[in-house]
Amino acid sequence: MKKVGILYTASEDNSVKQAQEAEKLAKELGLEVKVSTVANTNDIQQVTESLASQTDAIFLYQSIIQSLVQWQQ
Repeated sequence: MKKVGILYTASEDNSVKQAQEAEKLAKELGLEVKVSTVANTNDIQQVTESLASQTDAIFLYQSIIQSLVQWQQ
């Protein structure tokens, strides 16, 4: 794995802090990092697909996962 994507909700302060920490740690490990944010649940699919095409793995936050689960129901 060389490239990791970080996907989070920019309007959530906790997600912002966690994403910043994840980005820092990934870079320390020598990984290339691509950070993307979503504003609402309508953005998740498009942003995730775009990020997936550019990275080897995606780091998602709980709020994103919960939104995906609710969106699928």
